[in-house]
This record gives sequence, C-alpha cells and structure tokens, in this order.
Amino acid sequence: MKTVARAFLREALRHRALAVLQVFGVACGVAAALGMSLSARAALTSFSRAVAFLQGAATHAIERPAGPLEETLLPALARDPAVRALAPVVDRRLRLATGEQVRVLGVDPFLDAALRPGLYEGADAGADARGRFLALVRGEPAALVEQGLADALGLAPGASLATARGILRVAGVFANPAGEPLLVVDIALAQRLLGAAGVVDRVDLELDDEAGFRGRWSAGFLIQTARERARSLEAMLEAFRLNLRALSLLALLVGVFLVYNTAMFAVVSRRHEAGVLRSLGAGRGEIAAAFCAEILLLGAAGGALGGALGYALSRLLTATVGGTISSLYFFLRPSPPAWTWWIPAAGAALGCVAGLLGGLVPLIDLARTTPVQLLGRRAPERDAGRRA
Repeated sequence: MKTVARAFLREALRHRALAVLQVFGVACGVAAALGMSLSARAALTSFSRAVAFLQGAATHAIERPAGPLEETLLPALARDPAVRALAPVVDRRLRLATGEQVRVLGVDPFLDAALRPGLYEGADAGADARGRFLALVRGEPAALVEQGLADALGLAPGASLATARGILRVAGVFANPAGEPLLVVDIALAQRLLGAAGVVDRVDLELDDEAGFRGRWSAGFLIQTARERARSLEAMLEAFRLNLRALSLLALLVGVFLVYNTAMFAVVSRRHEAGVLRSLGAGRGEIAAAFCAEILLLGAAGGALGGALGYALSRLLTATVGGTISSLYFFLRPSPPAWTWWIPAAGAALGCVAGLLGGLVPLIDLARTTPVQLLGRRAPERDAGRRA
C-alpha cells in the first residue's frame, strides 16, 4: 500500500502544473458554494438583529388599523393593570438638507429607555445613557444619529445637522444593526417637525396579561405581538429568502460539479499508471486507496484555499444582497461575515466530500477494468457500448 501511494505521489510531483490546476478547480468550486452561503446568512442574520434591536424589550404594540393613535389614550394605557411598561412612538420620514430622506423615531426618552436601552448606550465613547436621553429633552432641538449616517455626514456629538424642517444638534451616536439612516428625537419635537401634533403612530408595550389586555382594548385597535410584527416582516422576505437558498444551492451545484470534474480527471488521467501497478501485483484495493488518498489531499488543500476565497467573495456579495433587500423590502446594510478558522475547515471538508463523490464512479470503473485494458491508454471503458 505504501509503495503504491508513494508511486502516485511521485507522479503528482512530476506533473506539478496539473496538480495545481486540480487544486484550483476544487478551490473555485468550494469558493462559489461558501461565498454565496456566507453572504446569504450574513444578510438574514443582520435582518433578524435589526428587527430585535428596534423592538427591544417590547412584547406587543398597539395602533389604529388606519391612521395615527390619539395621545389622549396614553394615560388610560399606562393605568391598565396588564401594562408593565409602554413607550409611544412617532415613526416617519424626514428629509435632510442634502436631499436624502431618513427615518425618524420620535420617542419619550424616559419611557423608551426601559424598552430600548440599546438606543441610549451609544457608539461614542464615554456616553452615559442618562446623559444621552436628557440631552434630547433639554435645550435646543437634538437628535441621536445612527453611526453610518453620522460617518457619512462627518457628524460628531455636538455638531449641527441641517434638515428640511430646521437644525438639529447631534446629542450622540448609536449603532444600528440594520445600518439604516435613523434619527431618534424627543416625541414632542417629532410631532412639531412632522406635523403630528396630538397623535402617535403606535405604542410599544410590555405586557403581563395579554388576554386581559386584548379583552379591554381589542375594539377599534390593532394589537400585535413582537413575534407577529417580526413575522410580518419575515413574510415580506420569504420570497427573497427562497431566492437566496436557490442561489446557494445553485452555487453548491456548480461547486460540486467543478470538484467532480477535477476528481474524475485525476482518476482517468492515471489509468495507464494504474495498469502498470496492477500488472506488477498491486491489488484493486491498494489502487483505489491510493487514488482516494490523492483525492483527499487535493480536496483538502483546494477546499481550504476555496474557503478563504469564498470568505473574500462573501464580503463582496454581502453588500449586493443587502442592497437588493433594501431596494425591495427593508433597509439593510448587513455586516460582512466574521472570519473564523471554521471557514477553511468547512471548505476542506466540502472539498474532500465532493472529491470523493466525484471520483467514485471512475474509481469503480477503474477497479473493474483489467490491467490489459488499463495499459492501453485509449482503451474504451468497460460497458461503453451498452452505456451509449
């Protein structure tokens, strides 16, 4: 067995160019499969994190089936025994002086901090939650600005942000997992800027007794759980999720096909050498084991390289996938997948498995062929006529 394996390895070293091409064939196939899979997972994970970030600790939301909700209802909601915490929200769009439209959340910072503490923790160093939400309600009009928007406009805490409705002072910067350009302002300021005096768009709630609350507030109101709201957004993405899965499977099919052809070529190109070894006394099992060892070696090397290439490819595809989701459904600027050593390991495993599957058919045919037929370099395959 060792003698046969050494003979095959010496043959591979003599044909270095062919071995390199086989490694790159495996790498391209694995990169296509992993790149698409990693980018799809990164986009969908960022979407889930973004939904969870904006919902915070809220378990439910109440709104009118059509139109805004009167803020005169807030005291009655606050007194309801099922309500543990509530936060009124004005959720609309505001045009900046640059012409870009951004999403504005008008909130009561004192109430909202209990449900969405992530908004007030901040990405700017040294910011404390209490100081940030106090900055929204005192002095001149102020806003918390999403990190990506602040970077794009060159804004820092204390800077001025020009909008179509006036100047806002930047009270702080926060990181939004969705990457959506977002401003958070005091609800009174939002009502004044957006012409929503006396109304809110919804009230986010944290409830203890859902059944009791629905019994008291179901008439004339739409009450949704956080899961239902997330599911409605996920339903919009379901068709796109199916497309991503189909593209991932297509990329995997192309990748496996490339690896299959590489492994099959490695076996077919060694028919003569296998015939020589068989005529010298090597058994079928030794020949097959030597081929498998070579395929596994090429598959592991090419798969590991393909994993690294697939990771690089995923960083390019993630932005494309996020842009498509933003154009069709929900603003999303997904973070590229993080590098881990599991990526080349998964690529090596995929390369080995696909290589073995690709070499299985020619290996079986090789084992069934007599040494005399193998020594003829262009001998027809066994049962070729019947297959044709």
